[in-house]
Amino acid sequence: MVYSADGQVLVRLQEAKKDVVGQVVDAYVDLDIAIVKTEKPTSPLSTAKVGSSSKLRPGDWAIAMGCPLSLQHTVTLGIISCVHRAGNELGLEGMMEYLQTDCAINPGNSGGPLCNVDGEVIGVNVENVKPDIASGVSFAVPVDLISAIIKPFQNFQRLVRPDFGWIVRNISGENFEALKQSYPTFPNAKDGVFVQKVFKGSPADHAGIQTGDVIVGFNGKQVQNIKEVKVFLI
Repeated sequence: MVYSADGQVLVRLQEAKKDVVGQVVDAYVDLDIAIVKTEKPTSPLSTAKVGSSSKLRPGDWAIAMGCPLSLQHTVTLGIISCVHRAGNELGLEGMMEYLQTDCAINPGNSGGPLCNVDGEVIGVNVENVKPDIASGVSFAVPVDLISAIIKPFQNFQRLVRPDFGWIVRNISGENFEALKQSYPTFPNAKDGVFVQKVFKGSPADHAGIQTGDVIVGFNGKQVQNIKEVKVFLI
Protein backbone atom coordinates (compact mmCIF):
# COMPACT_ATOMS: atom_id res chain seq x y z
CA MET A 1 0.00 0.00 0.00
CA VAL A 2 1.26 3.48 -0.89
CA TYR A 3 -0.17 6.49 0.96
CA SER A 4 -0.25 9.93 -0.66
CA ALA A 5 -0.48 13.26 1.14
CA ASP A 6 -4.25 13.40 0.58
CA GLY A 7 -4.79 9.97 2.08
CA GLN A 8 -5.21 8.04 -1.16
CA VAL A 9 -4.29 4.37 -0.98
CA LEU A 10 -3.04 2.25 -3.84
CA VAL A 11 -3.54 -1.49 -3.42
CA ARG A 12 -1.45 -3.83 -5.51
CA LEU A 13 -3.43 -6.86 -6.66
CA GLN A 14 -0.81 -9.51 -7.27
CA GLU A 15 -3.20 -11.78 -9.14
CA ALA A 16 -4.37 -9.04 -11.51
CA LYS A 17 -0.85 -7.56 -11.64
CA LYS A 18 -2.14 -4.01 -11.30
CA ASP A 19 -2.72 -1.26 -8.74
CA VAL A 20 -6.22 -0.12 -7.82
CA VAL A 21 -7.37 2.86 -5.79
CA GLY A 22 -8.56 2.00 -2.29
CA GLN A 23 -10.23 3.77 0.58
CA VAL A 24 -9.51 3.15 4.26
CA VAL A 25 -12.93 2.31 5.70
CA ASP A 26 -11.68 1.94 9.26
CA ALA A 27 -8.53 1.17 11.21
CA TYR A 28 -8.10 -0.79 14.41
CA VAL A 29 -4.92 0.68 15.84
CA ASP A 30 -4.61 -1.79 18.74
CA LEU A 31 -4.44 -4.65 16.24
CA ASP A 32 -2.46 -2.84 13.54
CA ILE A 33 -5.31 -3.78 11.20
CA ALA A 34 -7.03 -1.58 8.61
CA ILE A 35 -10.03 -2.34 6.39
CA VAL A 36 -9.60 -1.05 2.85
CA LYS A 37 -12.31 -0.99 0.18
CA THR A 38 -11.05 -0.98 -3.40
CA GLU A 39 -12.50 -0.28 -6.79
CA LYS A 40 -14.30 -3.25 -8.28
CA PRO A 41 -11.73 -5.36 -10.15
CA THR A 42 -12.30 -6.08 -13.82
CA SER A 43 -12.13 -9.82 -13.16
CA PRO A 44 -12.95 -11.96 -10.10
CA LEU A 45 -10.14 -12.39 -7.59
CA SER A 46 -9.26 -15.49 -5.63
CA THR A 47 -9.96 -15.17 -1.92
CA ALA A 48 -8.19 -16.70 1.03
CA LYS A 49 -9.80 -19.65 2.77
CA VAL A 50 -10.43 -18.64 6.38
CA GLY A 51 -9.93 -21.18 9.14
CA SER A 52 -10.59 -20.95 12.87
CA SER A 53 -8.06 -19.83 15.46
CA SER A 54 -10.23 -21.21 18.28
CA LYS A 55 -9.38 -24.77 17.22
CA LEU A 56 -5.62 -24.25 17.47
CA ARG A 57 -3.51 -26.04 20.07
CA PRO A 58 0.14 -25.64 21.10
CA GLY A 59 2.27 -27.78 18.80
CA ASP A 60 0.14 -27.23 15.70
CA TRP A 61 2.06 -26.32 12.56
CA ALA A 62 1.97 -22.71 11.36
CA ILE A 63 3.08 -21.18 8.06
CA ALA A 64 3.86 -17.45 7.81
CA MET A 65 3.81 -15.63 4.48
CA GLY A 66 5.04 -12.15 3.72
CA CYS A 67 7.60 -9.89 2.14
CA PRO A 68 10.37 -9.47 4.74
CA LEU A 69 13.22 -7.17 3.79
CA SER A 70 11.41 -6.60 0.45
CA LEU A 71 11.88 -10.27 -0.48
CA GLN A 72 8.61 -11.27 -2.10
CA HIS A 73 6.93 -14.66 -1.74
CA THR A 74 8.79 -15.57 1.46
CA VAL A 75 7.35 -18.45 3.48
CA THR A 76 8.54 -19.60 6.92
CA LEU A 77 7.46 -22.61 8.93
CA GLY A 78 6.99 -23.02 12.67
CA ILE A 79 4.66 -24.23 15.39
CA ILE A 80 2.06 -22.64 17.60
CA SER A 81 3.62 -22.02 21.01
CA CYS A 82 0.67 -20.36 22.76
CA VAL A 83 -2.89 -19.63 21.66
CA HIS A 84 -3.79 -17.09 24.37
CA ARG A 85 -0.75 -14.82 24.83
CA ALA A 86 -2.14 -11.73 26.56
CA GLY A 87 -0.90 -8.36 25.40
CA ASN A 88 -0.12 -7.25 28.96
CA GLU A 89 2.39 -10.12 29.17
CA LEU A 90 4.24 -8.39 26.33
CA GLY A 91 4.09 -4.96 27.90
CA LEU A 92 1.33 -3.85 25.54
CA GLU A 93 -1.73 -1.87 26.54
CA GLY A 94 -5.28 -2.91 25.76
CA MET A 95 -7.21 -6.14 26.12
CA MET A 96 -5.69 -8.17 23.34
CA GLU A 97 -4.55 -11.75 22.88
CA TYR A 98 -2.14 -13.05 20.30
CA LEU A 99 -1.13 -16.36 18.80
CA GLN A 100 2.53 -17.01 19.59
CA THR A 101 4.64 -18.95 17.10
CA ASP A 102 8.30 -19.59 16.39
CA CYS A 103 7.95 -18.68 12.71
CA ALA A 104 10.65 -16.29 11.52
CA ILE A 105 8.98 -12.85 11.36
CA ASN A 106 10.90 -9.80 10.16
CA PRO A 107 10.04 -6.25 9.02
CA GLY A 108 7.84 -6.73 5.98
CA ASN A 109 6.00 -9.77 7.36
CA SER A 110 3.44 -7.66 9.20
CA GLY A 111 0.02 -7.95 7.62
CA GLY A 112 0.82 -11.25 5.96
CA PRO A 113 -1.27 -14.35 6.64
CA LEU A 114 -0.47 -17.06 9.16
CA CYS A 115 -1.86 -20.33 7.81
CA ASN A 116 -2.35 -23.90 8.94
CA VAL A 117 -1.22 -26.96 6.98
CA ASP A 118 -4.53 -26.97 5.09
CA GLY A 119 -3.79 -23.52 3.69
CA GLU A 120 -6.45 -21.83 5.82
CA VAL A 121 -5.72 -18.40 7.30
CA ILE A 122 -5.59 -18.64 11.10
CA GLY A 123 -4.07 -15.24 11.87
CA VAL A 124 -2.45 -12.04 10.62
CA ASN A 125 1.24 -11.64 11.45
CA VAL A 126 2.56 -8.72 13.46
CA GLU A 127 6.21 -7.88 14.02
CA ASN A 128 7.93 -9.94 16.67
CA VAL A 129 8.40 -8.27 20.03
CA LYS A 130 11.92 -7.05 20.82
CA PRO A 131 13.60 -8.85 17.89
CA ASP A 132 16.98 -7.49 18.99
CA ILE A 133 16.98 -9.65 22.12
CA ALA A 134 14.70 -12.56 21.19
CA SER A 135 14.36 -14.90 18.23
CA GLY A 136 11.76 -17.55 17.58
CA VAL A 137 9.14 -15.47 19.40
CA SER A 138 6.58 -14.10 16.96
CA PHE A 139 2.94 -13.12 17.19
CA ALA A 140 -0.20 -12.97 15.10
CA VAL A 141 -3.68 -11.55 15.56
CA PRO A 142 -6.16 -14.49 15.71
CA VAL A 143 -8.34 -14.77 12.60
CA ASP A 144 -11.51 -15.20 14.68
CA LEU A 145 -11.00 -11.68 15.99
CA ILE A 146 -10.33 -10.35 12.49
CA SER A 147 -13.55 -11.99 11.27
CA ALA A 148 -15.52 -10.35 14.08
CA ILE A 149 -14.14 -6.96 13.06
CA ILE A 150 -14.94 -7.44 9.37
CA LYS A 151 -18.48 -8.76 9.86
CA PRO A 152 -20.18 -5.37 10.55
CA PHE A 153 -18.72 -3.92 7.35
CA GLN A 154 -20.15 -6.77 5.30
CA ASN A 155 -23.56 -5.52 6.45
CA PHE A 156 -22.60 -1.90 5.63
CA GLN A 157 -22.28 -1.01 9.30
CA ARG A 158 -19.45 0.69 11.15
CA LEU A 159 -17.56 -0.96 13.95
CA VAL A 160 -18.25 0.48 17.40
CA ARG A 161 -15.38 -0.11 19.79
CA PRO A 162 -16.55 -0.39 23.38
CA ASP A 163 -14.20 0.38 26.26
CA PHE A 164 -15.07 -1.18 29.60
CA GLY A 165 -12.39 0.71 31.49
CA TRP A 166 -10.67 -2.23 33.12
CA ILE A 167 -7.43 -4.20 33.10
CA VAL A 168 -7.93 -7.95 32.87
CA ARG A 169 -5.81 -11.08 32.55
CA ASN A 170 -6.38 -14.75 31.84
CA ILE A 171 -6.57 -17.12 34.79
CA SER A 172 -5.82 -20.40 33.01
CA GLY A 173 -2.56 -22.32 33.29
CA GLU A 174 0.29 -20.88 35.33
CA ASN A 175 -1.65 -17.65 35.90
CA PHE A 176 -4.09 -19.56 38.11
CA GLU A 177 -1.45 -20.54 40.66
CA ALA A 178 0.06 -17.05 40.68
CA LEU A 179 -3.35 -15.45 41.26
CA LYS A 180 -4.16 -17.91 44.06
CA GLN A 181 -0.99 -16.84 45.86
CA SER A 182 -1.60 -13.12 45.32
CA TYR A 183 -5.30 -13.13 46.20
CA PRO A 184 -6.25 -15.37 49.17
CA THR A 185 -9.96 -15.16 48.30
CA PHE A 186 -9.40 -16.09 44.66
CA PRO A 187 -12.09 -18.60 43.53
CA ASN A 188 -11.37 -22.05 42.16
CA ALA A 189 -12.47 -21.13 38.64
CA LYS A 190 -9.68 -22.26 36.30
CA ASP A 191 -11.14 -20.62 33.20
CA GLY A 192 -12.27 -17.06 32.72
CA VAL A 193 -10.90 -13.54 32.97
CA PHE A 194 -9.59 -11.95 36.16
CA VAL A 195 -10.36 -8.26 36.68
CA GLN A 196 -7.07 -6.78 37.86
CA LYS A 197 -8.17 -3.14 37.93
CA VAL A 198 -11.35 -1.10 37.36
CA PHE A 199 -11.03 2.58 36.51
CA LYS A 200 -13.27 4.90 38.50
CA GLY A 201 -16.21 6.23 36.51
CA SER A 202 -15.74 3.69 33.71
CA PRO A 203 -18.57 1.55 32.27
CA ALA A 204 -17.22 -1.42 34.24
CA ASP A 205 -17.34 0.66 37.43
CA HIS A 206 -20.92 1.77 36.74
CA ALA A 207 -21.88 -1.86 36.07
CA GLY A 208 -20.69 -2.84 39.55
CA ILE A 209 -17.63 -4.80 38.45
CA GLN A 210 -14.90 -4.72 41.07
CA THR A 211 -11.21 -5.49 41.23
CA GLY A 212 -10.83 -9.19 41.99
CA ASP A 213 -13.94 -10.29 40.08
CA VAL A 214 -13.69 -13.22 37.68
CA ILE A 215 -15.68 -13.00 34.45
CA VAL A 216 -16.84 -16.47 33.38
CA GLY A 217 -19.77 -15.55 31.12
CA PHE A 218 -21.01 -12.86 28.75
CA ASN A 219 -24.60 -12.45 27.56
CA GLY A 220 -25.45 -15.91 28.83
CA LYS A 221 -22.48 -17.59 27.12
CA GLN A 222 -19.39 -18.98 28.81
CA VAL A 223 -16.06 -17.23 28.21
CA GLN A 224 -12.72 -18.81 29.01
CA ASN A 225 -10.19 -16.12 28.09
CA ILE A 226 -9.61 -12.52 27.07
CA LYS A 227 -9.93 -13.30 23.37
CA GLU A 228 -13.49 -14.57 23.80
CA VAL A 229 -14.42 -11.48 25.83
CA LYS A 230 -12.90 -9.28 23.12
CA VAL A 231 -15.06 -10.93 20.45
CA PHE A 232 -18.19 -10.26 22.54
CA LEU A 233 -17.22 -6.61 22.96
CA ILE A 234 -16.78 -6.18 19.22
